[in-house]
Amino acid sequence: MNTSQFKQMKRFRKGLRFMGVLFILVGGFLLLNFSMLLLDPESTITVNGVVTSAFTPKLQAVIFTASFTLIGIVLLFVPKSVLNKLFIWDQSLISTFTLKLKRKSIKLLILLYLIFTTSWFIFAFDKIDIIILLIGTSYCYSLYKKENIS
Repeated sequence: MNTSQFKQMKRFRKGLRFMGVLFILVGGFLLLNFSMLLLDPESTITVNGVVTSAFTPKLQAVIFTASFTLIGIVLLFVPKSVLNKLFIWDQSLISTFTLKLKRKSIKLLILLYLIFTTSWFIFAFDKIDIIILLIGTSYCYSLYKKENIS
């Protein structure tokens, strides 16, 4: 490994630790709010469009939000050697399946896919999503062409 890969590995570890802190903060905030709902017998929660004060949906919400906090704690306290192995696995996976695309363009493709799928399944499919998808796809294609030429 050269020094740039060590820098990338350090940045990878710091990024995962930062994601762990964010998961703890957001998950902890949600866990606190849903725990208060769980302890109040008269509070209501909306499940599938139906307002209910039943105990089970509140408990499911608490368990779901507790999982975010748990994931954050795991990301924050996982040993350095495990993160190094994860980085090496990530690099080998990227080199195997990327078709010589740059990592930046892969991240952009993933982002565009997420925008496309969330707009398709969650929100109404809008014209701006198609425009963003087309612009991003053309940008990724230009990166791919530029890399193949040089």
